[in-house]
Amino acid sequence: MNSPTLLTVAVSAVVAYNVYSYFFGSRPDPREPPMVSSTIPYIGHLINLARKYSTLPVFAIKVASQTMYIVKSPALLLSIERSSKTIQFTPFVKIAAERIAGIIGRSLDQFDGFEKGQGLAVDEIKFTERGITLGAEAIDMTMQMLDSLANLLVIPLEDQGKPLKLFRWTKYAVTHATSKAVYGPLNPFHDPKVEAAFWYIFPLSEYLLQLKLTNPGTLRLMQLSSCSTLSQGIKTSKEAHGETRHTIQVAHLKQNFPLLLSIYQEILRMNSILPNIRAVTSDTLLNNEFLLRKCALVQVHRDPAIWGPTAKEWNLRRFMPTGGNDGKANKVEGFVKPPQSAIRTFGAAPHICPGRHFATTEILCMATLMLMRYDIQPVGDKWSIPGVVETIFSAISPPKEDIEVIIKERDGWHGKWGFELGDPKLKFPLASG
Repeated sequence: MNSPTLLTVAVSAVVAYNVYSYFFGSRPDPREPPMVSSTIPYIGHLINLARKYSTLPVFAIKVASQTMYIVKSPALLLSIERSSKTIQFTPFVKIAAERIAGIIGRSLDQFDGFEKGQGLAVDEIKFTERGITLGAEAIDMTMQMLDSLANLLVIPLEDQGKPLKLFRWTKYAVTHATSKAVYGPLNPFHDPKVEAAFWYIFPLSEYLLQLKLTNPGTLRLMQLSSCSTLSQGIKTSKEAHGETRHTIQVAHLKQNFPLLLSIYQEILRMNSILPNIRAVTSDTLLNNEFLLRKCALVQVHRDPAIWGPTAKEWNLRRFMPTGGNDGKANKVEGFVKPPQSAIRTFGAAPHICPGRHFATTEILCMATLMLMRYDIQPVGDKWSIPGVVETIFSAISPPKEDIEVIIKERDGWHGKWGFELGDPKLKFPLASG
């Protein structure tokens, strides 16, 4: 077939597609979000999206035969959260059970019934939340994790001053501290093959480490002159055999050092790539304005406008309360106070990650111990930020390569390290809830 013939066939296909869509396509309700038109099949909506739809609070696109609503407006995001009975994450639990866990047949059927608040898809979320929220078991799990971190983040004296791969070191510590807290003495991660397989199949868990190791904000954190503030939350004592013990007061971090939490959340804001997707299980009217149809998907996107003109800038005090404990009010020019749930790395209510406070405690306690106990310098005396592995399965993309560092224990901070949880009801005030 020669080129003119191919061109004729292509043009005819486009004309036929548009004629069919005009005469036989479904007529939308006027309350439905505007559909991104597609004069050219499959790629036309991308062209029009870039031209005129990118500023809309919500719009719809067709992905094959599936309708997907793209929501950007903060007001509509809150409306989605309030419509949790008809805009749900739960249907995806069944998909994960089948495609990741390999559940089939009658066992898979047990995940049905989520529309009525029934079935394993609903129970799984409830039991997970119950297991790691406040309670004796949750407190015990948190302390086991912290005790393990203190024991694993130890550099023997003979290894101090030697090049060490920072990502590998902290990755091992987080993997074993977390898995021991979850599984106890029968921890399957004691088997190196299980550990390797986990990191191969589930790269999404690497966000626990990526937050600390591969972002410029983290490297700035390591150079902050805030050690005097952090040291106020460390209790130093002598044990019976004469060894010095340094105990990090976790409650102090939660109450008296908002700068650490602000940096952590700014890293989340700048690097989070996880799309929040929901399924519409029944026709739903958002904000008494936009009608979302049953069987469609909803994808939540962050509108940069919610952060104001400084949206693309790194601001380590962005999440500081005005007049924070470092004496510096957040008076950055163009600063806009972020709305509740603006950061969606951990999802959004009511399907927000139940382990967000456990993970945050682990990350910030680990960062505090590393900051206070060790002097960490890059090999070659220059910090280099590694590239990242682009993936749709991670909340934050993992790094392509490791960072080699020299680690030495700080003068005056020799001895044994540990943590004291304090009031278990205290939580880090996360912007995600």
